[in-house]
Amino acid sequence: MASRILRLLAPVCRGTQLSRSSYRYENSLAPGGNGNPEESSVATQERKPSVPEFVSSPDPRSLAVLNDIRARGLSALETQEVTSLFALGKRIVAYGGIDPTGDSLHVGHLMLLMTLLRLHAAGHDIIVVIGGATANIGDPSDQIKDRVPMSKDDISANVKTLTTWVTDFFDRNRRSPASVRVLNNADWYRNFNLMEFFEEFGRHTRISTLLGREFVTQRLKNGSGLCYTEFSYQLFQAIDYYHLHTNYDVNLQIGGSDQWGNILTGMDLIKKKLGPERSVHGLTVPIVTNATGRKVGKTEGNPMWLTKSKTTPFQLYQHFVTTEDSKVDEFLSLFSFVPVSEIRKMAREHQTSKDAWARQKRLGKEVVGLVHGGDSLSIALHATDILYSRRGEVADLTEEMLDMLFTELPSKEYPKSALRNIDMLRFIKILRLKKGDTITNINLALHSGKIRLNGKFVTEATNIEDVGLLYGKYTLIRHGKRNFFLVRWNKDLDELPKR
Repeated sequence: MASRILRLLAPVCRGTQLSRSSYRYENSLAPGGNGNPEESSVATQERKPSVPEFVSSPDPRSLAVLNDIRARGLSALETQEVTSLFALGKRIVAYGGIDPTGDSLHVGHLMLLMTLLRLHAAGHDIIVVIGGATANIGDPSDQIKDRVPMSKDDISANVKTLTTWVTDFFDRNRRSPASVRVLNNADWYRNFNLMEFFEEFGRHTRISTLLGREFVTQRLKNGSGLCYTEFSYQLFQAIDYYHLHTNYDVNLQIGGSDQWGNILTGMDLIKKKLGPERSVHGLTVPIVTNATGRKVGKTEGNPMWLTKSKTTPFQLYQHFVTTEDSKVDEFLSLFSFVPVSEIRKMAREHQTSKDAWARQKRLGKEVVGLVHGGDSLSIALHATDILYSRRGEVADLTEEMLDMLFTELPSKEYPKSALRNIDMLRFIKILRLKKGDTITNINLALHSGKIRLNGKFVTEATNIEDVGLLYGKYTLIRHGKRNFFLVRWNKDLDELPKR
């Protein structure tokens, strides 16, 4: 059952817009700022991670994990006393949040997950919060307009799926006896009412501070405005931090760099309600980009999913094994436990190495092993060996290999009866070998000898049935050097899909 406050806020406040014309904000509230410093107890806490503070009685074992996080480039911003928290060997309980806006996480989420995993490996307790409540609001960070509201059923299904996946990820990669909890923030909002929201938390939050957040100023400036529901998201995230601090002793929040303002709001709320001496801290991880500077994530339209059913271990391995040289060392640092010293050594040896892709192969193995486990990695490597080390020759493919490849490659199952009536152009178009392919592009690929069926070059005039099937049921399509697609023809299916 959804919380009363969310049911009240969501439908009513989405119609209430903050816009540049309806609110006059001052230049002192610069993008990324925090309003009047006198109104916020954490307003001046932003710092770059490379400047250490003086601490007494430093604990080098505890500080080592923070130094490793920094050396790997996983720390974008830190609040002022993070070094002291680690250096003094204090107990750390860290948390990060994930809103269930989809049924799978993607590669971009690995930044948060790997940072939490490194802390856990060092013996610190961690909590992952799935935002079953806050997904009803929608995180406005990094958005140029209001999010489309999600249905309650979709949110509930996504929460269940992500909770299972995250739990399995940390169980599979457990490196210390420290605790791991996966919580749903809907659990502490179920009995939350509107008057409690304003009485307990609203009066401790200054509107000038909230208006100073970068996402707010950007939305006010670009003319799209901001509904009150999404404007209040940062306060709900702050309440999450407060709840976790008071109930689970959480003292470190980790989030993406677009969450910096929300983290500060949470710290500010805790200090105002419980006292300025409260030890609460924040750290953000940077946004992951590819060699062209494009953000790696769902909203960019090029996601690599972390769920097998959406991106197979083979596809994930191929994604990383083709990483550009300019990014491979960075990705090894971010997405693996390979020591930084070893990564630097590999980079030095790259110039004289006989295997130009050695670092990329190591990266692919590390990521797939962490995300899916050793068995899935073995299958991905086996599929790679079949398709690439054997140069895609079909003569060596056994029926058992093709059965395995059907679960790893992009694949479809079609009625065997369609073989007699379908032309090559329609066949390739239906498969959508490459995103955005047009009939013209497919025609060019066919004429230039870039498409092969079962190892044979084909043209628009080729009869698919004449090519023959592997073991009476498979067609292996190869488009260019690295794109494969596998079709299984099923005599029990009735109709070819129309596209």
